[in-house]
Amino acid sequence: MRTCSISTSRAYDYLVKTSGGFQFVGYTSKDLFNKIEANRRAKLINGDAQNVIDYMNEKATDDPVLCASLVLMRRVGLVIYSRETTSLYDFTCFGDVLVFDSTYKNNIYNRPLVVLVGTNNHRATTVFGFAIIVDETVDTYIWVLRTFLEAMKGKMPIYVLTDGDEAMYKAIIEVFSEAKHRLCTWHVGKNMVEKIKDDDIRKEFRHCMYSSLSTAEWDVTWQNLVQRIEEGEVSESLTAWLEMMYRKRER
Repeated sequence: MRTCSISTSRAYDYLVKTSGGFQFVGYTSKDLFNKIEANRRAKLINGDAQNVIDYMNEKATDDPVLCASLVLMRRVGLVIYSRETTSLYDFTCFGDVLVFDSTYKNNIYNRPLVVLVGTNNHRATTVFGFAIIVDETVDTYIWVLRTFLEAMKGKMPIYVLTDGDEAMYKAIIEVFSEAKHRLCTWHVGKNMVEKIKDDDIRKEFRHCMYSSLSTAEWDVTWQNLVQRIEEGEVSESLTAWLEMMYRKRER
């Protein structure tokens, strides 16, 4: 299907429908994405990879504290991490809260760009480092975070915010064992808008997100929300998403 220009997400949806449900496919959509990325690794253009390495080496002559780690591994391809002098200083001062995020399909190789950011005392976004990776597996994220920790002289964040990706979560537990993991409300809100179409129910969901409630009060509010949603037409994907969000409620 990929050779016919069918997107990976559409291909996975087709497999789910023809097999009778998610549980009968045998793997997740993330597994399929990672498998396709594995097939692309052999197509990594050596010339461009070498240009990146040369650029990092040249930057190091101007910035003696530049930290650039590059790993060319047969299993994962080219993995790059970079941190500059100002980033080290900023993280020392403002690194208690770290946002660990990745973007997709932003270059001709479709390589995920992991950005490690925070905010300074002026509430401005501060980039602490970035990594260009070839897949989104736990091992790759662990490498990124360990390299980041080494580059930041062992300073660990107190809180780490993510979009809820399980591979990220497992890597955070492994590397930043003392840090508290929290979900990014922007990502949760974005997914909520895509899943829930009723404006009143969206308001109730935001109430669960932002209101200061006791555990008992929150559970009652959440159950009322789910009950109201189930009174209408509910898709399997919405049900699965609500169950997942409930499991992650303490994050």
